[in-house]
Amino acid sequence: MEKQTEKQMDIKTFKSNRYFTVKDYDVSHGQLLIRSTKNDENKMNIDIIFFDVKYMQIITSFKGIAVKSGSIPNKTFNYPSVDSALNFKSNHLFEITTDDEHYYIVAAFYKVFENELDFSETSLGVLEHRGREIEL
Repeated sequence: MEKQTEKQMDIKTFKSNRYFTVKDYDVSHGQLLIRSTKNDENKMNIDIIFFDVKYMQIITSFKGIAVKSGSIPNKTFNYPSVDSALNFKSNHLFEITTDDEHYYIVAAFYKVFENELDFSETSLGVLEHRGREIEL
């Protein structure tokens, strides 16, 4: 029954128990990068990229993360600019959960990638898409 409800609401979720941090933000194109860096246990970074970000209410690090879209009907923020942004079909509300706390991003969409970029390298960009070869 829950699966049907989720399917009807078009809920999409990405979950990971890895440690993530806000890594980069490209102001000119509204791209936000949240990354779990590679280490001895994990040979690949996991990059969560939000595109055309209009609003973000998040913390800077996450001990485990769940990104959910399509699950928050009629959510309002009492900020006229944010609430009006949610009225556009191209903007969507994403809920990020970590440690039983909820945070929100308004953006066009998000994608998740694996890559082997060095710590100082970013996968954001418009002309160059390094680190976006493997989409999860």
